[in-house]
Amino acid sequence: MKKLQKLPIGDSSFESIRQDNRLYVDKTRHIFQMADEDKYYFMSRPRRFGKSLTVSTLRCLFQGRKELFEGLWIKDNTAWEWKEHPVIVIDFNEIPHQTPETLTRSIWLSMDQTAHKYGISLNTDFIETRFRELVVALENRYKTQVVVLVDEYDKPIIDHIGKGKESVEIAFRNRDVLKGANVSPCLKFVFITGVSKFSRVSIFSELNNLKDLTMNEDYADMLGYTQEDMATCFEPYITRFDQVLMTLEYSREYRTYFHISTDYGMSEANCYKLIKKTEDILIRSDDFRLPDRKELAESDTEIRGILADATETPTERPEKNRNFIPQVKRSGIRLRPDCL
Repeated sequence: MKKLQKLPIGDSSFESIRQDNRLYVDKTRHIFQMADEDKYYFMSRPRRFGKSLTVSTLRCLFQGRKELFEGLWIKDNTAWEWKEHPVIVIDFNEIPHQTPETLTRSIWLSMDQTAHKYGISLNTDFIETRFRELVVALENRYKTQVVVLVDEYDKPIIDHIGKGKESVEIAFRNRDVLKGANVSPCLKFVFITGVSKFSRVSIFSELNNLKDLTMNEDYADMLGYTQEDMATCFEPYITRFDQVLMTLEYSREYRTYFHISTDYGMSEANCYKLIKKTEDILIRSDDFRLPDRKELAESDTEIRGILADATETPTERPEKNRNFIPQVKRSGIRLRPDCL
């Protein structure tokens, strides 16, 4: 039996998931579509919905980490050039933001770490000019445009909302910290995620018209898992207990394959296969084997039972024909059609 890949529970690093051979649901078709169509994007989704994993995947893609994409859609179906670009990642999940001063200092340190990683020294004092200095220096050093990825940009604001007047004031001041500089000519690609969208926050002053993918149908299943993903990628992880439970729901509660498959996030066909497989195993087991006709005839045990044959043949209620409504006689009273 083929050993199942481990599930990436709590791991939002594309690099570690692929290197450790953990299960990754391929979303690279959407990622390629983004990079191919435009360059400035925003997407809002709830927490724990895969935003950080998407940011991590984009980072590896623009760093040219071709080996990590082996067997994925973008590697097998496109002519992606796998050119290495300098990538700036600002993850507000990891940046302290208790006060605007703390937020400012934390962003400062984050930019310093990125600069040190690429062998660059920063000399300016203000965040706006320091960020511009970092982007321009990276473009000049590596002779290629820079990729900027911002995860949970609104966390320094949202975490202070609803906690009293003082916290709201901190949220407004943190919002002002996030206003940025004009660096768009140096940028190859920008992707920003958040839980919500604040219209007056502009991390880059010229990027007020980020393409918002939040309600875009073409990207509806880029984050999270669809029913098809559950059926094709996660079906082998359904435990034996779940399979027996599904079988009992079908045979004892007379639930249909459709309703059971919906509850377990799989296709109706796969639900049928699992239940049929479990039924066959139980039938072959001596513990669940029913006595045959001869055994019943020779047995002294009184057996009382009810045999029910429940099928899933769909039935449709016939449409009412208002042109013909039969008259009804009840207790000698003749009812007119308009009384029915």
